Amino acid sequence: MDIKIVVADDHPLIRLGLTAQLTQLGYRHIFEAWDQVSLQKAVTTMSGIGLVLLDVVMPGLDGPNWTVLFCEQHSALPVLLFSGLMEGELRARFGHCSNVLGLVSKSRGTNELSTAIDLALAGQTQWTGSAVATQPTPQTATPLPKLTPKQAAVVHLVCLGLTNREIGLELEMQEGTVKNHLKDVFVRLGVTNRTQLALRLR
Repeated sequence: MDIKIVVADDHPLIRLGLTAQLTQLGYRHIFEAWDQVSLQKAVTTMSGIGLVLLDVVMPGLDGPNWTVLFCEQHSALPVLLFSGLMEGELRARFGHCSNVLGLVSKSRGTNELSTAIDLALAGQTQWTGSAVATQPTPQTATPLPKLTPKQAAVVHLVCLGLTNREIGLELEMQEGTVKNHLKDVFVRLGVTNRTQLALRLR
């Protein structure tokens, strides 16, 4: 396919995996960005970009909300958010940007990614209520009893295999705060480690 797709994520392995999946799906023009500078360079030097897959938490010169500013400044550029964060939080931050078409979870499979891209290229919004957004993943299908929204977000990212540091970057909180949330979650769910937590949520 001749559509240009920009994969913007600061984790090299995630970019590598996404690029491999996109190549498998038949996309031939895939470009990578890993921070604010490289993404801005990509969208200003290339014409005809069909879609940006955007990680919402990446290094930037304008603070943690630069990804929101990017979407506002490039309002004609279709964007799919790529994150392990909860949809409600992301919709509150990006919902006013008409070019942000929804969220692709970092736990998605290739088929879900293919469907999400097809819908995005057709200009269809994929927030709650769409075919992609309503498909539960194993990590989110089980209710999380007695957890605050932040604790639920931390647990979700733990189940995706992220470290405390990576979770802190995703949720914009200190690593120590992540550890405190996990301690509280362990107590509330009656587990003592991450493995037990994952098994508890199956």
